Amino acid sequence: MGVYPGIKETGFYQLRHILSYENNRENTSRLKKNYHFKEHAMPNKQIPIQDGLFTWPSDNPRLIGSKCGHCGEVTFPAQKSCAACCFQDSENIELSREGKLWTWTIQGFPPKSPPYARPETPETFVPYGVGYVELPEGVRVETRLTQNDPEKLKIGMTMQLVIEKFAEDDQGNELMSFFFKPVEEGG
Repeated sequence: MGVYPGIKETGFYQLRHILSYENNRENTSRLKKNYHFKEHAMPNKQIPIQDGLFTWPSDNPRLIGSKCGHCGEVTFPAQKSCAACCFQDSENIELSREGKLWTWTIQGFPPKSPPYARPETPETFVPYGVGYVELPEGVRVETRLTQNDPEKLKIGMTMQLVIEKFAEDDQGNELMSFFFKPVEEGG
């Protein structure tokens, strides 16, 4: 991938722009045509929505970011070039599984398609949480949240990474993506 200036806070929304770069044209095409749900008796396998975003398969999944060897800037998703100083000496690192909810909102209507190719209609759409989770490494990750009840989301609450099914492709494979869920108080 090339340099993505200013993309420190990334997730699903900025990721669509990154996926359009030349190294990922094939994946972008696959994702656009395969983001839909189909009824299948048994999924073939679980595959990541995009290679290199998180460790998978894993009982202890982690997002894969990068850290610049020159200035120490941490980014997500991983990049070869540093977004802060443009040096080309970034290395991939596994990011912390827990962070703090920096801000959030509830997506109350279906996102426009394209770029979001989902089979939902206004009648079948289920609202979902979207937020930024700040990890201890200093990077804020834009992410879907497992919680969509505004009464159960608070800025500053501890959130934990989970990998869950996002959609199915034409072959019945489960497309897995990253989400963050609230950590239960006292648990």
